[in-house]
Amino acid sequence: MITHTFNGFTYSFNENSQNQKRLFSIATEEDINITELYHYYSLSMNSIKSLTERFIYANHPYQFNDPYDCYPGLISYDNCTLKDVLELNDNFFKPGFIKHLYESSERQDKIKLDKHLHFLLFNVIYLKVGIFYLTNNI
Repeated sequence: MITHTFNGFTYSFNENSQNQKRLFSIATEEDINITELYHYYSLSMNSIKSLTERFIYANHPYQFNDPYDCYPGLISYDNCTLKDVLELNDNFFKPGFIKHLYESSERQDKIKLDKHLHFLLFNVIYLKVGIFYLTNNI
């Protein structure tokens, strides 16, 4: 099981190799009482297939029709700890290089770190996971 805690939420991913099920959960310390969630599909062959074959398709942000959904410029890394950054990095860039950028007080290094984090989010993380929007409003 892989777990990561960020901004008060704990994200868990467990892949059961025996029956090929992947389980993803999000937990928070707050007591949230939501019993039903909804997802709105546009009518297409893919949405019908997902309903009839009982699967969920999670989109890559490049597939969204709204350019501001997951827009990199709206994501702030100000509250990320060095540990968070290194976990996100997952050895894509040399950890020493990332640590240097994180600990530097130089403006250029902060800009480089921000660009690297945006790159990692869109080109590493989003290749592994998709985005699936749910609402509790009908």
